[in-house]
Amino acid sequence: MSSAPGWPDSAGLHDLAFELAPGLEQRFTLALPERPAGAPLVLALHYGGTVMPWYGRALVEGLVAPALEPLAPLVCAPESLDGDWTSAANERAVLALLDALEHYRPDARRRLITGYSKGAIGTWFFAFRHPRRFTAAIPIAGTLPAGVDDCRLPTRVIHSSADRVFPVGDLETRLAAIGNAANLSTELLTGLDHFDVMGFRPALAASLPWLEEVWNAPDRLTPSD
Repeated sequence: MSSAPGWPDSAGLHDLAFELAPGLEQRFTLALPERPAGAPLVLALHYGGTVMPWYGRALVEGLVAPALEPLAPLVCAPESLDGDWTSAANERAVLALLDALEHYRPDARRRLITGYSKGAIGTWFFAFRHPRRFTAAIPIAGTLPAGVDDCRLPTRVIHSSADRVFPVGDLETRLAAIGNAANLSTELLTGLDHFDVMGFRPALAASLPWLEEVWNAPDRLTPSD
């Protein structure tokens, strides 16, 4: 990372960018609470589609920030560089962004990664490859990427039986074979179409007691490199 953004200090939504390398910019939307120091940090990975500038903003505004509002979290939604959250370029960019967000001194013990559809695939990817960067994961309406065969973080899967993009039977087959299944919790909804993104807001909000239990467990590790 060669230059950081001018960090805002006012609460609310901010569309920001920093330069990863000459000519390569990482855009992201930040939902800043009144007191970011010591707040939970939530990394939210957006769904697929034609990626426009600050593409993750709608996910923050419509789903993640409202559902998790009682936590008063610091929410960051990066913009995918190439549409594939599991690519080497996105992996480097997301890790660099996490490092940069330490500017706000968020709580090291309360770090959630979540994502919707392709963002759920990315959630599994980062939770598997970088489990010490987070303390919980909530993939929504997605599946596991190839090579992910272990649940290395407390993970709550939210999915719909009506999902036609990622059929629930296929997801259940993958989850049945996963290692460290004791870390896994599943919330299966009915009737929600894959593209009804905001329809998943109540289920995400209902995950708060689970999340608080995970974060308050006495044996939780503090994320580190």
